[in-house]
Amino acid sequence: MAALPYVKINFANGLIGGTEPMDDGVTLVLMPSLNLAADADCLTYDDFVEKTGKTSDLVKAFFDEAGGKTRLIVSGKPTAADKVEDSLKTLLDRFHGDIRNVIITNVPDLAYLKILQGVGEWAAAELFAPVTFIVNLAETYYKTNPQIKNFNLNRVTVADNVTDKETDGVPLVWYIAGRAARIPVQRSVARVQDGAVFAPAFYYPDGQYIRLVSNNYAERKHALGFVTVRTFIGKAGYYFSDDLMATAASDDYGLLPRRRVIDKAYRIAYQTLVNYIGEELPVLESGAISPVKAKDIQNAVEQAVYNSMTLEGNLGVDDKTADKGVSVFVDPAQNVLATSKLAVTMRVKPYGYAKYIEVDLGYAV
Repeated sequence: MAALPYVKINFANGLIGGTEPMDDGVTLVLMPSLNLAADADCLTYDDFVEKTGKTSDLVKAFFDEAGGKTRLIVSGKPTAADKVEDSLKTLLDRFHGDIRNVIITNVPDLAYLKILQGVGEWAAAELFAPVTFIVNLAETYYKTNPQIKNFNLNRVTVADNVTDKETDGVPLVWYIAGRAARIPVQRSVARVQDGAVFAPAFYYPDGQYIRLVSNNYAERKHALGFVTVRTFIGKAGYYFSDDLMATAASDDYGLLPRRRVIDKAYRIAYQTLVNYIGEELPVLESGAISPVKAKDIQNAVEQAVYNSMTLEGNLGVDDKTADKGVSVFVDPAQNVLATSKLAVTMRVKPYGYAKYIEVDLGYAV
């Protein structure tokens, strides 16, 4: 029996290209001194205590600065120079690329820092899940006043050796990592509007004395490339001095937010483009990819980055234009028939940061 005439409307799905939200603050720390029986995946300090049966002022400082629920993976794997690479690779692989930031404490020398940089590059190339290291150095290494900014390590941020108490205090690295876990990837840990560091004071060793951190001290450490703390007249508490990586200022990824932004874009591009592995690509008589298919792939990647980053404020845009903060180009002239290779060019737009504000003030006459 024929049906009555009707109008039927089906809801089309899959056109927007929605993406799962990313947890950009997942942090790993290696703490062999805790003698843990197993890795602890924690969301709060109380959760850490419950899962490990341990207490730690260091871990508490991280969660105090991070605020709310923040995922911290605490591992007892060894950190010795001859074992740390294997420890990190095992954990990064085990947690399936979830980890974004890694805390390493008491780094003994430059060779160790280079190991960490190498692990970061390996994680990007092999796991397609890049990571950033937030570290501090062994006390003896600080005494040499190393020029951290000249180390060409753009996956490593080095914290100054200040602590939140005159004796037995928590090192600054834990507070930097907690702030990085809390804020979005494009944000500087030094952003004043995010508030002072959770600890009310910081101290540094000066020969036989322990002194309260001053801005003159902060200037010296900043010039060497360390992330330290400083104060502002009229504002209570200490603030992070900057968000430098252990590399030259000319490095595109010389700031922690620049590193984190490009790493997030990397992850999204991979997750989108991996769906095209083995895909049949229509080609022209020349062997070049069909322009329509090339445009489809461009749009898919752009939309994924836009949904996951631009809409979350991670990328800089021009509000007066249709700027998405990302551009992707698949050259339709490339001969995929002959090479079986698809080349994609992707660019994302960072923010600028107001580090130096100058005002010309005078009377109007």
